[in-house]
Amino acid sequence: MGSARSHWMLRWFRRRHEPTQPDQRPSPSHDGDAEQAYIREAERRRLRRLLQQQAELQYDREQALEAQKPSNRWTVRAAELEAAIAQVEADIKQWDQPQRVPSPPPELPPVPIQLIACDTTAPATLTLVIGTIPCTWHEAIDWAERGHQLAPAQLVRDEVDLTPLFPTELTEDQRTTLSERLLTSLDLLATAVLQAIREQQPIDLPTLSSLVRPCPVCGGWRDLHDHCPTCLTRERHRQQLVSELRRLRKERDAVLSDMARTRDRLPIIERQLREIEADIAALQAKGVTLEN
Repeated sequence: MGSARSHWMLRWFRRRHEPTQPDQRPSPSHDGDAEQAYIREAERRRLRRLLQQQAELQYDREQALEAQKPSNRWTVRAAELEAAIAQVEADIKQWDQPQRVPSPPPELPPVPIQLIACDTTAPATLTLVIGTIPCTWHEAIDWAERGHQLAPAQLVRDEVDLTPLFPTELTEDQRTTLSERLLTSLDLLATAVLQAIREQQPIDLPTLSSLVRPCPVCGGWRDLHDHCPTCLTRERHRQQLVSELRRLRKERDAVLSDMARTRDRLPIIERQLREIEADIAALQAKGVTLEN
């Protein structure tokens, strides 16, 4: 009797504590549908990637096939560069030809140059006399708005006419060029003299004939530092041509290298394309499309 009563109470306890809500777990068939949908979506994504890779490889194959042709976009560009290279080489050769130097102009007379006045207090002033012609410079100081010096002071030359010192047999063009060179050399000399005085260094003043000398290369004039602006301009232009020639040759070599690489990749591209097309066909055989 006691055993039956205990069994009945156990059954009553279990029924009282069993959940009343229905089972929310998905049925096995529902799990299978979700898994199939996930797999199909992954296959569609893979098919989309494969089709994109196929299109890219097809384009690469077209480029590789074009590179196999005797005439293609690479050879056309290389021919254009070759023509430009030939033109620049001809220009350089022309610049390297010996110049027809006219008769060198006469040298200036060895007129002495003397220092007659110098005040180093900023702004400094300096006066040199060439023969009997005085030439004066003064420092021009550029000041900032708040009174601080903005830039180093520069010597500014007063107007002066030195043509009475020139040889009478010079042409008008020679006189103009000589005047420019001479004034440039005088400015360099004045700057050096002022610096030497401030540093308490000895001063060795040249003569007029040392300031400008005839250039044996072009028939022009060289300045105090033995620089001929005409020759320097020619050499600068030549260096520009050399740089342009180097650039053109580099571009031509890059074009030809790109053509060779594109042509040599054809077997690899075709192998990759066959593999991708096989993968695409396998997916399509399973019914995978971009729409489903």
